[in-house]
Formats: sequence, C-alpha cells, structure tokens
Amino acid sequence: MKINKLIVLAFVLCIFSINSYADSDKDAQIHAMLLEMDKAIENKDADTIAKYLDDNIHIVMKVTMGENDQVFQFSKDDYLKTMEDGWAVTEEYTYTRDKVNIEYIGDGNKAVITASVYELSVVAGRPMVALSHEKILVEFRDAKPVIINLTANTNVRM
Repeated sequence: MKINKLIVLAFVLCIFSINSYADSDKDAQIHAMLLEMDKAIENKDADTIAKYLDDNIHIVMKVTMGENDQVFQFSKDDYLKTMEDGWAVTEEYTYTRDKVNIEYIGDGNKAVITASVYELSVVAGRPMVALSHEKILVEFRDAKPVIINLTANTNVRM
C-alpha cells in the first residue's frame, strides 16, 4: 500500500510541475508582451503596440476627471490614432505599469490580466497625472499572446 501512495504522490507532483511550468511559460510570454508594449508606449511607437492587438479588439475606457465621467469605445485603428494624437501634444511623458495579475480561464488558452498604470505628463505646459486600472483579455494564437479585449477605468488629475 505504501508503494501505491508514493506512486500517486509522485504522479501528482509531476502533473503539478508540468502545469506550473506551462503557466510560467505563458506568464513569461505575457510579461514579455507587456514589457515590450510599455517600452513602445514610452517611445511613442504605435507599430509595436499594434502587433499585439487583435484586428477586431474591443476597447472601452471610462475616464473620470473631477466630477465628470466619459466613456470611450475604440476600434484598433481609432485607439492607435488617439494614442498618436495624444503623444503629439505631450511635452514630457512617463508610463509605469504595476500590480500585474494573470488569471487563466477555460482551457488555459486565454488569460485575464489586471494591472494598474500610472502616467505623468505635461500637456500645454500643465502637469497631468492619470491612474488607470486595466483589465486585458489575451488569447494565445500560435503560442503568442494577442489582446482581444481591453477595458480601463482612468482617473485624470490636472
């Protein structure tokens, strides 16, 4: 009976190790994607950002400024153009992402990523601070992460 328990325990540990490795490999791909996108945002490089966005991505952003809320919906092209337009009027800009959490859903081919994003910029000589809470849905295609949905709640202070 002891041998059977040892075999079962070894089997469970092997399965756990395989699953942990698979998640850590996907985690590494997601973190690499986020890092590359963050660098692209800092460098105002819309082309690099575009390669991670699905052509049919659904983007919804709720922006709060003081007592006013506005909700924006973007297609991929509209989102990229809005980013480029914003960069064109920004004199100084820093971008930081933290509190990243990854949760796999379904068969593990999709992941929900939550994160906080801090942006500091100067627009028309005025400092602006934005704190966003993002929720990103990623699907792995050809073993690479692709963003298929993005929602953000952003609080802006000037």
